[in-house]
Amino acid sequence: MTNDFSCYLSPGDSMSIDYYPAQDSRVASDERQKIGAASLFFRNDSELWPEFDGRDLNSMFPKIYFSEHANDGETTHGLLEPSFLEQLAPFRTSRNLVSLTIGGNDLLQAIWRSAVAGETSLANEVNTIIERYVHVVETLEKHLVNSTFLLTTVYDPTDGTGIMPGDTTGQKLPVELLAKFNNSVEQCALQRGNAIFCDVHKDFLGHGMSVGQDMWYFLPSPIEPGARAASEIRRIWLDSLNEALDKQLNL
Repeated sequence: MTNDFSCYLSPGDSMSIDYYPAQDSRVASDERQKIGAASLFFRNDSELWPEFDGRDLNSMFPKIYFSEHANDGETTHGLLEPSFLEQLAPFRTSRNLVSLTIGGNDLLQAIWRSAVAGETSLANEVNTIIERYVHVVETLEKHLVNSTFLLTTVYDPTDGTGIMPGDTTGQKLPVELLAKFNNSVEQCALQRGNAIFCDVHKDFLGHGMSVGQDMWYFLPSPIEPGARAASEIRRIWLDSLNEALDKQLNL
């Protein structure tokens, strides 16, 4: 793993984007603000988050370039499309740091389909999603040959209950399958010398439905990150990256 990066890339889903955090009415922001997780990781908003002054990629690596590649609703399928992979061509041999947030939408889509197809189909689909996630990582490795990857788990707004905030049906989501997927993300990271495991799921427990209006998520749609969630995701990326760099220096 390199300790000097020239480019930061952010392939993934809404866990990385600016859209929802910038609409969070609990912070003094507007819809143009760059306060999603990837944007804050690259360059902190000091007015909103003064504790992160000097704690961002732009401070750590002053010449680093940021290329955004996350999209609302993105799935593992999308990251394997030729049109997406073509976007990575300029960064094939550069020294890249790559944060990857993907899998949550795949799981939600599988759950919705299982309402018709049944639990057996859902278990099989989750296994397929895990296989496809590994394929995404392998494909990114081939297209970004000199890169370090921040492999990030999917958070749980239900705080382990399986009941989404605001839901009145009492129908539980299969959170055990989310745990299975997140365990596979950890294993994928541990099997690679070019990957860092970032456990957003663990750090976010207790900050969802159990705390009501104080949740870190976007209140109008709690599967999305609020402003605090975006900041905490970048905190996890920063801490995980710094820990890995410190270990490397001490070898």
